[in-house]
Amino acid sequence: MPVSIADAAAALGFRSRSTLYRLLDRGLLKDWERTGPKGQRWLELEGLQARVQKFVRLQSNSPKGKTEPLEQEVDLRDLTGEESDATRFWQQVAPVANGFLDVSRWGPPPWSADRWVTLCHVLEMAVDEVQQRTSGDVSGHLKEEVTPGI
Repeated sequence: MPVSIADAAAALGFRSRSTLYRLLDRGLLKDWERTGPKGQRWLELEGLQARVQKFVRLQSNSPKGKTEPLEQEVDLRDLTGEESDATRFWQQVAPVANGFLDVSRWGPPPWSADRWVTLCHVLEMAVDEVQQRTSGDVSGHLKEEVTPGI
């Protein structure tokens, strides 16, 4: 049964509709999109959560995050069609960095300068840990991904 975007966002545990609109505008939910009786955009709920979780990982402070298991990894190949070395590297760094943070205390951006400094240090620690595990030089990926154009 199709529901409004607002109802779909609430059913998926989102605080706002913006994530669903972003996915709709990118054409990632076209198989679930329906037109309401007055021409408004609606979404079919059946199978929607599995599709959305391919692109968005629920936050730990999400109402759905407390009752349902979270998707552990976002498969970036669904968005790009391929997986680069940089993507594989950052997929290793992300869970390590997430382990250092208590996201329930962060809140949404914009963040203060102190928060950004903390984030930079967390990324540095996570990169160091991944480098120690893999014993490889991945510093080029850090420069490539974090500081583009330098």
